Amino acid sequence: MDREILCVIPARSGSQRIRDKNIQFWRGRPLLSYPIETAKRSRHVTRVIVSTDSPEYARIAEIWGAEVPFLRPPELAEDVPSEWVLKHAVEWLEEHEGYRADPIVLMQCTTPMTSVEDLDGCIDLFLKSGADTVVTVREVKDNPRWMFWMTEENRLHSYIGLSGEHLKGRWADSKLHSKLYVPTGGVYVVKRSVLMEKGRIY
Repeated sequence: MDREILCVIPARSGSQRIRDKNIQFWRGRPLLSYPIETAKRSRHVTRVIVSTDSPEYARIAEIWGAEVPFLRPPELAEDVPSEWVLKHAVEWLEEHEGYRADPIVLMQCTTPMTSVEDLDGCIDLFLKSGADTVVTVREVKDNPRWMFWMTEENRLHSYIGLSGEHLKGRWADSKLHSKLYVPTGGVYVVKRSVLMEKGRIY
């Protein structure tokens, strides 16, 4: 392969809801092992690293075949945007190893069912389409046109601001509306320039 494609898997040790979430066992294995294994099986990914602040997490990541070339600095060990973590990894590798990859792939421990077909499909689409970013998505079954928020007085209001006349007639015919999708969090493939120059994944 002519190009380097880097997969970064963030795995900080702190978690606000579940302690050590990223190394909790699921189906007999730590969550961290799943994205590592998927990325290692990819036809496209040339390098897999885990970005963590924890020596214990680093040891587990290396057991499952990922590299941990650095420990994440304390300021990035909090609940910070993924963009910051990716940028730090790219900058560290370029500065300390002269290693440059494009695109950059983000995979997350909390989506362990992401398949290698999902991963390689995203990279294939990225390479063919010229897109800045390609992500995994799933169809939303509950359309927001039927969603409401409630006031303290128990009054319902359309979440997307529809008035009464839009909630009946042709508006109620689901065949007339586009399908909607939400990112799964499984795979993000982003152009290096978008990440490093704009500080964004999208």
